[in-house]
Amino acid sequence: MALGRRIARVWCASDPIVFERRPPREFTKALLGRRVRGLGRHGKHLWLELDRRPWPCFHFGMTGEFHAPSARAVRLVSSGSKDRGIVWPPRFAKLRLTFDDGGELVMTDPRRLGRIRLRKDPASESPISSLGFDALLGLPRPAEFAGIVRIARCFRAALRTLSAAAPRMGPGFLLDARESGARDVKDRA
Repeated sequence: MALGRRIARVWCASDPIVFERRPPREFTKALLGRRVRGLGRHGKHLWLELDRRPWPCFHFGMTGEFHAPSARAVRLVSSGSKDRGIVWPPRFAKLRLTFDDGGELVMTDPRRLGRIRLRKDPASESPISSLGFDALLGLPRPAEFAGIVRIARCFRAALRTLSAAAPRMGPGFLLDARESGARDVKDRA
């Protein structure tokens, strides 16, 4: 969607929570005129690799997501069949990037649980650097995984060790499922 495109216009909501008390002009200055060279991801964090640093780093929280005007939104069956039409820009927009070819990318976050940060090297800076292995692309080898489990002397300790995987579910979710008699973690999800 954004790869190879130049950012021609930047709009940032004045939201000190999502932007961690950084002023919108700081993001505008860092992003305006930059070309998107690549994308990075670790756990629930995603960043745009631009032709100059710092790079914007996104954590979506529970309700954050990207929108593009030409992309059709995913709708749940439980939402009903009523077509609400296309509203642009979408509600709860936090960051709106307009590209030199007229395309747009907007991050929304209705509950304000996500974060948008500027990082010189996202993978080696907080909070991403403190995450464990990536559960999608960075699983440890079977022998290493067995070692993690073997080092932990009880089930609870093993889950705490394994919860270092990114994204984190946390040991509490798994323990609740096991202690309540659920046959499988999926039974509680």
